[in-house]
Amino acid sequence: MPHQGFMDRRLGEVSGQIADLVDLVGKALDLAVDGLITPRPELGIEARAIEDEVDRLDGALERDCQDLMALRSPLAGDLMRLITSMRLTLIIEDIGDQAESIARRGRYLALHHLVERPPELLALAETVRRCFRRAVALIDRADQA
Repeated sequence: MPHQGFMDRRLGEVSGQIADLVDLVGKALDLAVDGLITPRPELGIEARAIEDEVDRLDGALERDCQDLMALRSPLAGDLMRLITSMRLTLIIEDIGDQAESIARRGRYLALHHLVERPPELLALAETVRRCFRRAVALIDRADQA
């Protein structure tokens, strides 16, 4: 069944793109959290560069999924994977947007020294990182199933 081989290959490519997106958003999240703990003036520029790449990859993923749905008439299981992939990228991209926003605030703090960082911030930062790693592990596990 050549159609299914093509679809399996393309779905594998979509999974690889999602993995790339997760890696980028993980970097953005680390940058944001580190920037709140140790604010640096260049944070905004670094965060914007990552967010631009996240947006580019998110757009490519969305187009690829839509093309596969519209042009290849996927079977029910494949259609479900495509829809799930699109919804997942939406969530991951939103995390990237939030990370960029936090990094910009870290830049602002570095430039203006307005507030002291509360001692609980480090624990909160580690909780955010741990939650993201757990979510990524779930995504990986689901993708392997």
